[in-house]
Amino acid sequence: NIRVILMKNLLNCFLFLGLLILISFKSWSITKCNENDEVWNECFGIYEHLEGKFKGDTLVGQFNDNNLHGYGAYYWKDGSFHKGSYKNQKRDGVGFEAYSGDYKGDIYFGEFKEGLRHGKGFYRYSDGEVQAGLFENGEFVETLNCPEETETWNNCYGTYIIKDGEYK
Repeated sequence: NIRVILMKNLLNCFLFLGLLILISFKSWSITKCNENDEVWNECFGIYEHLEGKFKGDTLVGQFNDNNLHGYGAYYWKDGSFHKGSYKNQKRDGVGFEAYSGDYKGDIYFGEFKEGLRHGKGFYRYSDGEVQAGLFENGEFVETLNCPEETETWNNCYGTYIIKDGEYK
């Protein structure tokens, strides 16, 4: 049972890495955005906000109709960032975020929908506390943490440690 769980997790890691490689190759085939174009369409570029309320924020990635669309990254001026999939400038699909400011040290990896944490994900607070489970509309709604007192884990998230050749 334990080996099956480990193999499934390993397979998921390989699938995720394969997806990242595929996305990387896809972005290489996209033309570079031209700074002089009024509309960035189906191109890869870097855009820095020079004025207004987003001054200092930087967008890197695939653009369509002047919006991040596809794979990209958004860097906020406070040092926080998001890397992942975008749909019309909104985080949508799988992504990773690291936070600064009041939330310095917190990270999230998981699914997004229309700019909000939505679906399965992991949120780790700077103090080490972890919320692993389901998020809806930006809010944590259900834990999927594996109970430590059971020998069989099924459809849950946890840390599995092999120490001195024994499963712990």
